[in-house]
Amino acid sequence: MYENCGAKEFCIAEKTVGGSLLTKFTPDGEVLSQKAVRATNVVTALKEYAGVDELKISSDRHYAPTRLNAVCNSCNRGELVRELDLSPPEQITEVPVVPIFVCTNCKKRFYTLTDEYLKSMVAANMHLFEHEELRERDTDEAMFIRTLQDYIVRMFAAKKISRVMVNR
Repeated sequence: MYENCGAKEFCIAEKTVGGSLLTKFTPDGEVLSQKAVRATNVVTALKEYAGVDELKISSDRHYAPTRLNAVCNSCNRGELVRELDLSPPEQITEVPVVPIFVCTNCKKRFYTLTDEYLKSMVAANMHLFEHEELRERDTDEAMFIRTLQDYIVRMFAAKKISRVMVNR
């Protein structure tokens, strides 16, 4: 856990089939950003990703899944864990664009998408947007992000994957 511009966050680096998966989380387990890189040296990749010179590395062979500070709204009993944590990292071949969490009790799937995560996705994929959309973003970024969130809600609703909000 470290502080970034006054906000606490933590990162994990996982060695995958194609390199490393680097993920930043809030203390509540929400994904702030994630990036798949070809680098196989996870320590070097994590330092660069976190933007720090030194790291206190916690390497635990008994990795505990990242839990979201929320309760399943379907069964009201299960904890929500990151779907990627259900397989060993070295078996990860694909990383979903939107972070998915699964109830440990009823197995219902949820997504969580912070505005910060969505902003970083947009910034990394500017080429996918029309000139007019980018102008809307430049004029009122908060409204632009809300509009994207609304589109995403509809897309996932069609797949019966609900959005979950953390307990604060």
